[in-house]
Amino acid sequence: MNVDLERYNKMKPTQQIKLKIKNLVTEFFSGADKDHAYEQFEAICQETETKPFMVAGYIFLNAFS
Repeated sequence: MNVDLERYNKMKPTQQIKLKIKNLVTEFFSGADKDHAYEQFEAICQETETKPFMVAGYIFLNAFS
């Protein structure tokens, strides 16, 4: 398996970003406002310069846990 773990660790969201994602998921399920949730998703990606697929992965992780 050819995995560049150093590159992955650099790309991985920090604990602060994970907390923002967790708050986004909680807010979405409590209010179910899809437009606001999408705006927050975009804001997290732009503010933290995190790839959208990484943010989406952590959203799924939090949503199903």
